[in-house]
Amino acid sequence: MAHFSADDEAMLQAMLRQLFQSVKEKITGAPSLECAEEILLHLEETDENFHKYKEMMHSLKNIMMIVVESMINKFEEDGLRSQERQKKIQKEKSNSYCTDNCSDSDSSFSQATLKMCTVYGEGMNVLPIVLQSYKFCQGKLQLILDQLDPGQPKEVKYEALQTLCSAPPSDVLNCENWTTLCEKLTVSLSDPDPVFTDRILKFYAQTFTLSPLHTTKEIYTSLAKYLELYFLSRENHIPTLSTGIDITNPNVSRLLKKVRLLNEYQKEAPCFWIRHPEKYMEEIVESTLSLLSVKHDQSHLVSQKILDPIYFLALVDTKAVWFKKWMHAYYSRTAVLRLLEKKYKPLITTAVQQCVQYFELCETMKADEALGRSKPYGNKQKTFYYSGQELQYIYFIHSLCLLGRLLIYTQGRKLFPIKLKNRKGKCN
Repeated sequence: MAHFSADDEAMLQAMLRQLFQSVKEKITGAPSLECAEEILLHLEETDENFHKYKEMMHSLKNIMMIVVESMINKFEEDGLRSQERQKKIQKEKSNSYCTDNCSDSDSSFSQATLKMCTVYGEGMNVLPIVLQSYKFCQGKLQLILDQLDPGQPKEVKYEALQTLCSAPPSDVLNCENWTTLCEKLTVSLSDPDPVFTDRILKFYAQTFTLSPLHTTKEIYTSLAKYLELYFLSRENHIPTLSTGIDITNPNVSRLLKKVRLLNEYQKEAPCFWIRHPEKYMEEIVESTLSLLSVKHDQSHLVSQKILDPIYFLALVDTKAVWFKKWMHAYYSRTAVLRLLEKKYKPLITTAVQQCVQYFELCETMKADEALGRSKPYGNKQKTFYYSGQELQYIYFIHSLCLLGRLLIYTQGRKLFPIKLKNRKGKCN
């Protein structure tokens, strides 16, 4: 394996010193920290030597990959040694609980584990202690798959998810049945039992936190696909613009939890996806844009419009922080802009349309009416309900932030002008 040599360090320092020297005058002349940040964000447009830094970026990426790979390998080796120690300790402890026959087979071990949980109770957290040293296998995961069948009693399904959440994620993800489990959990998100679906989301959140990108990508894309199908299904009662959103409604609350979990991952993903093949990032980006492109039948009146997924995303992330983070780095920005241009440009058109319509709405309102209607946004007593007008405002802010982020970059501005339906000319 290659190592981070002294020559590599010297070369990197020299190139970084050259970069810092070239932007020193611009940064030192900034009147505030915010201005300095804006200068750096627009460096691609203001520094004629910007594209000469590609060699430095390539070298930096290669060097950091070597360092990170070395650290990951060391971490994995330490983890394996720790697991071996835990297995040895647990084996000694298990002798006091189980007979020799109990350790001969997977089914015997499972029975002993369940017996211990019955004796000590779930509140004692015995199950996580036992399972931390128990290597999951295909048979064990198959048992959990059987327990998650819709026809099983809720106690059995709860127990299966508890086992799943308590097991080491690496053991679960290395099983051959992992893909089948992922599909079954996605289908189970439609279960009417809120406790059951909450535990599935808990497992998703745990997987997002502790698992590598190729695994979290599968969870994320399956969750995004589930939400896309949920909004497209006529069987689900999705609020309309006229009814607004009451977040105390159980169905709405469960839907918002799923959207929020998706959004939390959106904001964290850019921190680590550069360390993985580009195809993983592209799958995450495309599944997101596909979800946000879902549009319901527009033949109804505006007030009867069924809320699209982007309304719910705007509700949990009004200023589109997720999009800001995706557009910040060149690595991900290129993929986002390419997909927007080739397949999802209607998403930009919809955002422009929303901004234009909201401006027109404001122009038709009298000043006192506008003031009166804006008061509920700051009304602390209206925490749990959002009217149609408030949702329009939230969606307007989200669209404005999204479009503003696009217009910062040269490639983003190439997506304009936009042609709107039933309007002459184009929006630049």
